[in-house]
Amino acid sequence: MLDHRDGRKQTPQHEARWLNLLGYCLRPGYGVAVDDWRVAQTWREIYGKLAFPTVSSRLESVILWRRIAGGLTTTQQQQLAAPLVGMLQGRAQRMEANEANELWRLMGSLERLPLATKINLARLGLRQLRQIKHHKTHEAIIWALGRLGSRQPLYGPLNTALPTEEVRNWLPELLARDAEKTSALSLTLVQLARRTGDRFRDLPSDERVKVQRWLLDAGSKPSYLQLLDSGGSLDQEDQNAVFGESLPLGIRLTP
Repeated sequence: MLDHRDGRKQTPQHEARWLNLLGYCLRPGYGVAVDDWRVAQTWREIYGKLAFPTVSSRLESVILWRRIAGGLTTTQQQQLAAPLVGMLQGRAQRMEANEANELWRLMGSLERLPLATKINLARLGLRQLRQIKHHKTHEAIIWALGRLGSRQPLYGPLNTALPTEEVRNWLPELLARDAEKTSALSLTLVQLARRTGDRFRDLPSDERVKVQRWLLDAGSKPSYLQLLDSGGSLDQEDQNAVFGESLPLGIRLTP
């Protein structure tokens, strides 16, 4: 793709498709030899250098960074997040719902952000869940909350997991939501309350029981209840859902 980088400069449509294919080929951005070099080259080629700053190119660049977030350094993730937080807070021009959805999914994927930034993002998301005007982004926000508050990060170090006290404060609001209104909520609750065996990351047992009851009432699959009760690993389908899309053949996300 980089050998044909000049092709993306022909039209906005060329650039959007080029960005989409590059991110698709490079996902998840780590785990294969020389991925660190590939991600570094991609960063130098694209960050702040869109040929056509159209909505489609911006959107595809956000999807690209979300796909390869695990290969980005802490500094790169912070550089990405800084201007986007303001956009989600409404400090920029009005965004279409699809752009806001992808921004939320990107922010949830940046596991190396400082804890304070992740907490502020999560609290912003919870506020927007209460607002009807943001209803088109509610599912993406709920997905992002699952990644932001997960007890077991996909790729980040364990010290990137948010404090249990912060996450347990989210539960009353999330448990009050109707399971039928979003397909993402069950998996998000599992990520927030799954048992890891680490007393510093696990929620108190009474909080896990509340989530188990909600999952039972929602008709969630038995493996979710097992993750809360005794821990374990997500199956391939749930790994894809947590990652945000299917993974390349043969790749599994193992902490």
